[in-house]
Amino acid sequence: MRLPITFTILRQIIGSFQSTTGSAYQLQMLTAMCPLAFFAFSRVGEITVNGRDHPNLIKLPQLERLVNEKGQVTALQLTTLKYKHSSNGRPFTMYIYIESSCCPVQAILDFVSTQGSFIGPLFCWPDRAPIIRSFFVQQLNRALRFCHPDPGLYKSHSYRIGAASWAAAKGFSDSEIRQLGRWKSNAFLNYIRIPSLSTQIGYS
Repeated sequence: MRLPITFTILRQIIGSFQSTTGSAYQLQMLTAMCPLAFFAFSRVGEITVNGRDHPNLIKLPQLERLVNEKGQVTALQLTTLKYKHSSNGRPFTMYIYIESSCCPVQAILDFVSTQGSFIGPLFCWPDRAPIIRSFFVQQLNRALRFCHPDPGLYKSHSYRIGAASWAAAKGFSDSEIRQLGRWKSNAFLNYIRIPSLSTQIGYS
């Protein structure tokens, strides 16, 4: 059974990239990819590619900054044009807010600032080539081995499992979690594993 990547493990994974990644660019990119995968309930096919067809890949123009009257960024707005189960043809908009630790907003903005403005994948290499799924999975496994959890118990889908459990622990309703994760059915209820969070995994 796949275990959830919790907020605590997310911070450990990001911290490990200092030791497990091969370049400053990879470090900055992965530091942005992982929080977005968690807080946006992302499927791996929305941030990486696995073959020629990748209709659900998030593009940079889909991300917008929300600012207050002082011009300070308070959140990010991410609009997915296509996603699994998007049969009605309507885009889905989600909001990513500032967190006191492991902030997804600042990490994503820092990475985007290195890219400049262009029409292409949100996460890509300097030559604009999208990130291959196998690379992301490999880096996740390296980070997990560094953090000591058994990497065999975690997959890229563990971000969605962790996000669902995190939202439930925060008091979100089933319908809110279903909407945030863009689930068509109540299958997500199999992901919510709050009892385990107070033992071996932990939440904070």
